[in-house]
Amino acid sequence: NDIPAASSESFRLSNSIAVDIIETVLKLILQPNDNIHAALLLKRLETLHQKDYSATIENIYKYTSEPKPRQEGTNPITRLLSDIGITLDVSKLEQLSLYDCCEEIVRIFDLNEIETAYVSSFLNTVNNYCIRHNSNTAKFLKWFEKQKNKSYAKISQEIDAVKLLTIHKSKGLESPIIIYPILTERSHSNNIWIDFEPDALYPGANLSTGLFSMSSLQDTAFEHFLSIEKKKQTIDSINLLYVAMTRPKDKLFVYCESPTKNPEKAATDSYYSLLKTFCRSWNKMS
Repeated sequence: NDIPAASSESFRLSNSIAVDIIETVLKLILQPNDNIHAALLLKRLETLHQKDYSATIENIYKYTSEPKPRQEGTNPITRLLSDIGITLDVSKLEQLSLYDCCEEIVRIFDLNEIETAYVSSFLNTVNNYCIRHNSNTAKFLKWFEKQKNKSYAKISQEIDAVKLLTIHKSKGLESPIIIYPILTERSHSNNIWIDFEPDALYPGANLSTGLFSMSSLQDTAFEHFLSIEKKKQTIDSINLLYVAMTRPKDKLFVYCESPTKNPEKAATDSYYSLLKTFCRSWNKMS
């Protein structure tokens, strides 16, 4: 229905094409003969500009296989980008600090107009790194490779979109309206660890702990462990449901489908049965 949606995962810096371009250019400044990253850069620019750069991509090996350039005009990255109308002075970028270099890349590729929030957050990340560490590009790239999946763009809380959040990441009374879809019953592990007396299961094996599938415990000496585990899972499910129900400020919409073709046979501890029982009780009270 063309309803915009946003989640915290979608704001990862690693999901930004603009950030990816900056990172790739930094790598190419260090390794101008890296034809893999040269191809990746051109593919990103293809996506960004909605143009076909296949002819230039075919020339990558010819340019990058040349000896390391001494003159700017022979730099393979400079020549590749000049083929698509972009002027990149690598020698100038090499003389800049890491932060200034990133800013210049943003200007050259007009990235600030594409994904402003991501670019701004990335530049802040670079600045903070330089303050705490140094302006060494190679060390920064190694550090950022580990951090980019944990780094997020700072987006205004007033964004006009449906926010997708996990129950535990959301906060109580954070939003006026919450839609809580329970499409299936919450999945639990089908295996449980059981502590037992040594030799109780396999004499001579000297085992005191075992991992068992819950279905294998039916009609065995360990069936009581199965009952304990099911009770724990039921309590866990109810606690999770309670947390979800306390998130909205004004209205809560819950969608819950029946876990079976015959709703009347649904497990009494299922979300469906719990909600159905509550709604019936509520109707009687009202």
